[in-house]
Amino acid sequence: MLTLATGITFVVDGIIQLIDWIGDLISWFNSLDNGSLILQAGFIALGTAAAYAGLRAAVAWAIAAFPIVLVISLLGVLIYALLQTGLTAGEIVGGIAGGILFLSYLISDLLIGALVGAGVIGVGAGMLVIMAIQGVVQILLWAVLAIWSALVTVYNVLFSIVKGAYGVVKGAIVGIYQVFVWLGQGVLSILWAIAKAIDFVFGSNLSGTVGGWIDGLGKSVEDLNKALDPLGEFESIGDQWKDSYSTLGDMFAGKGQYDDWNIIDNMGDVWNGGTAMIQGIADWGNATMLNPMDGWDSGFTFGADIANKMENFDFNLEKLIGGNGTIGINGGNLDSVGKINSDVEIKDEDLKLLRDMAARDFLLNLQHITPVQNNKFGDVRETADINKIMEKLTDMVEEGMATSLVVN
Repeated sequence: MLTLATGITFVVDGIIQLIDWIGDLISWFNSLDNGSLILQAGFIALGTAAAYAGLRAAVAWAIAAFPIVLVISLLGVLIYALLQTGLTAGEIVGGIAGGILFLSYLISDLLIGALVGAGVIGVGAGMLVIMAIQGVVQILLWAVLAIWSALVTVYNVLFSIVKGAYGVVKGAIVGIYQVFVWLGQGVLSILWAIAKAIDFVFGSNLSGTVGGWIDGLGKSVEDLNKALDPLGEFESIGDQWKDSYSTLGDMFAGKGQYDDWNIIDNMGDVWNGGTAMIQGIADWGNATMLNPMDGWDSGFTFGADIANKMENFDFNLEKLIGGNGTIGINGGNLDSVGKINSDVEIKDEDLKLLRDMAARDFLLNLQHITPVQNNKFGDVRETADINKIMEKLTDMVEEGMATSLVVN
């Protein structure tokens, strides 16, 4: 209260000083010729300008703040109506805070849902585009393979014709040679019979020689057939058809070394990867979204708690506010700041207590004293008297001890 009174006094003194200055200024104007008229004209001009500026500022503020003032007014009317219905301030403030958090949670969920939806749509669209491109490439590849299969078939037919003709020629050569061999063996068989009769008469081995010729002709047919191998040509035709179509089958199915040609498997990988990404985005959305009702409960509790604390807060203004609702500054105890208006009674017990407290402070100071002595001299010469110096030091020490022992 003393600090408050000092502050009020400072402000009042400043106002009084300002009034004195204004009075001096008015007196100076009065001392001039037509000073009052000049002063009146000046104040009228200043007042007119101030009124005009204030009016413009008021109009501009009203135009700018009209929506806010309207909202505040409507909100005040609504709150007053709610209070009239029996609702408490805590319930109203809690409802407002809960509604704000409810809307914020709802907006957050809508944004997260939009992000999740955009992510799902983006991943799904990208996945479909990639799979569509892969499907087109696969169809084109199959079309190329179909054309290649037709070319391979034509080649196999030509290969079969050439190889078949070549095998027929080889077979014909072997057959013609076989015919001549048979004729030669027939002639040699007649000679062998004659040689056999000669060997019987003369005991020679001429029939063995002729038999060797017959066996040699038969072996030559086998050697020629093995060398020309007409059946091998027909076997190569079968191998050509089997190998070429086996390779085409691997190309169409994407097997073995043609595994990269099976784009359908890659389409399956894209599908699995895309669905996994979509599931991950959905899981993130479920984990991030907030329940708006939790926001309502938290906001309501927070707002109601603040309102209840404000209702129960004691500003302790009863000592400053009088019965008429105004702050009492003049009169009362403020007029007696710095002086004692009532009688002061001091009993013997009070004096004894003050004496005991003084004695205790003195003893504490005496027990904890740490004297600090600063002695200064002028120039000490060789002719100085040592006894005078000791006497001076003694006086200085006694004076310092006496000063230190004083209880503040």
